[in-house]
Amino acid sequence: MTAVSQNGCAFFHVPEVHRLNYEICMAAVLQDGLFLEIIPESHRSNYKICMAAVCRDGCALFHVPEPLRSNYDICMAAVSRCGLSLVIVPTEIRSNYKICMAAVLQNGEALCNVPEPHKSNYEICMAAVSQNGKALRCVPEPHRSNYQLCMAAVCENGYALGCVPEPHRSNYDICMAAVSQSGYALQHVPEPQRSDEAICFASMPIGNLYIPDAVMKRIRKTQMMCFIACAKQNAQNGTVPVTLPEDVLYGIAQALLLD
Repeated sequence: MTAVSQNGCAFFHVPEVHRLNYEICMAAVLQDGLFLEIIPESHRSNYKICMAAVCRDGCALFHVPEPLRSNYDICMAAVSRCGLSLVIVPTEIRSNYKICMAAVLQNGEALCNVPEPHKSNYEICMAAVSQNGKALRCVPEPHRSNYQLCMAAVCENGYALGCVPEPHRSNYDICMAAVSQSGYALQHVPEPQRSDEAICFASMPIGNLYIPDAVMKRIRKTQMMCFIACAKQNAQNGTVPVTLPEDVLYGIAQALLLD
């Protein structure tokens, strides 16, 4: 009993006579829900053991026998623990709004397994992309073209910009939100926004690889001018002992910012 409570794998070494013990089986699934697969059939059909298993690992629903697999509470516990286990939920339960909402709240990409009409439900789609921006790829039209949904998706995961349809992909605010969340999103930003200094600057340093050379030069020049201005201001305020010539400041700025 102690061994199984500490490590579910110990169940493999439990003598056959003790494998039929309820407490040992319960300890095994509490340690790892997927051990539901190997406990004796008599206990695998026990409601409490199945509930304990899916609460530990939602994917354990795969090993829950009928009729318990069609039990609403067990399915709800499973998808609340692992949203992707929605694909295992029987069809009649999967068509329940609350089950679908619970699944996407745990993992937005569970939206791919949500059946209609719930897949086209605005609240479910919004919950999905707010939890995982990449779930936007699973959102059906017309919701995928909804501005608020697209914005929520890129705010959660900037890389979701690749799933945003036009004209929203070219929207300045959506592009800015995307690169601010992840500089990698800059590769999905279309022109002319990709040549916008503010958007490129927001993507740095991760987005450096995707910034056009001409824009990068302008950004570096702006940074150097700011550095020189700050140095001059510090000299005037007496926070640095010596006022350096501007050509020297420019050289220092270039060394710090470009090298």
